[in-house]
Amino acid sequence: MAGRFVVIEFDDRDAAQTFVDREEELKRQGATPLAMFIRPERFCQCPSRKRQNAQNWARGSRSGIWLCKVCKKPSEFHNKGVLERLVYVFGHNLLGVESEE
Repeated sequence: MAGRFVVIEFDDRDAAQTFVDREEELKRQGATPLAMFIRPERFCQCPSRKRQNAQNWARGSRSGIWLCKVCKKPSEFHNKGVLERLVYVFGHNLLGVESEE
């Protein structure tokens, strides 16, 4: 039988960290934490002329996401369609989550 990837979303970063810190227990159960990603809650609100200039963006050293050089917040584009973009990496969602349209 093929293995599975499970993506779990946490609203609280400390709860996510606690879950990942239980790595030894998870490994005994046959699971291996592979990655943890940031889900921003606040986004760049700079005027559109600043947001549209590529020189005003740089990759964050810790998070790896693009941050505005002026306000140090990510673009709202980062959060839009994250699960849909994962299809290209992991394949189809076996849980049958329906799109919100």
